Amino acid sequence: TERASVSPVTDKRSPFFNMWTGCSILTGLIPYLSEPVTDVDVVIADRGVFDTLCWFTWLQDDGAMPDDETRDMVGFFTTKRFRQATDLVLAFTASPEASMEREYAHLLTRKRGSIMAPTVLESYVKSIEKAVDAFGADFKDVQRIDTSHQNQNEVAVQVTERVLTSMREELVEKVGSLSRHSLEAAVGEQ
Repeated sequence: TERASVSPVTDKRSPFFNMWTGCSILTGLIPYLSEPVTDVDVVIADRGVFDTLCWFTWLQDDGAMPDDETRDMVGFFTTKRFRQATDLVLAFTASPEASMEREYAHLLTRKRGSIMAPTVLESYVKSIEKAVDAFGADFKDVQRIDTSHQNQNEVAVQVTERVLTSMREELVEKVGSLSRHSLEAAVGEQ
């Protein structure tokens, strides 16, 4: 279940909304991280820790969070334990127009929400880009995907390919080798 959809904090512009959502993500992840061996090999999160960082960036840019509070929250969510558990981050963006079209394609209403408004979406996309630039190097692999001109099937194929490539890279054993001569030379120098 996407944690944001069941948050008891209804104001999506409140830092507490993102704190609750981020902590809920960790609550689901920690049981797998705490056990040395589990029967789970892969966890795929629709909205993971990196999403929380994007929201904190947006809230800070929007003036809803002071710099020191943002820094403290980001510090917690980017601890080494959480970052190392994340092998791949796919940071999706879309133009506000594409997002609005997708949001209302199958709804009976055109009533705008607090987030689903063009100006808000535009500022959020900028915050995602800013978060990727600020925190991307702290994670193993962060890849941007602009879905503005792709349909759902095209995005699904791209995501599947990227996830399988990441999994393959994690599973392939990397073996190094040295020539006997270079090893003897190195040992002989000691």
